[in-house]
Amino acid sequence: MKLILETESGKRIEITSFPFVVGRNPDCNFTLDSNLASRKHAQFLAEGERAFIEDLNSSNGTFVNLEQINSKVEIFAKDLLKFADVRMRVLAGPDRP
Repeated sequence: MKLILETESGKRIEITSFPFVVGRNPDCNFTLDSNLASRKHAQFLAEGERAFIEDLNSSNGTFVNLEQINSKVEIFAKDLLKFADVRMRVLAGPDRP
């Protein structure tokens, strides 16, 4: 399983190892540059060839296609992700069925 994300500034993040944690904490797999992001904000998970995102009880929420999530949610190529005020797009990943 491989995911490729792109930030609003055009930076690409390739994810091949799961779980992959994003947040403000420098110990995260990817550090979010936002004071509104939680220290450990969300994580990406893989189950076979399926990809998921899960909020880690963040203060300002994790969103998939503008909808706030409260549990593990399957994600697909072209989905829009938002961690507090940080936006990313899934460039490559599983195709929506």
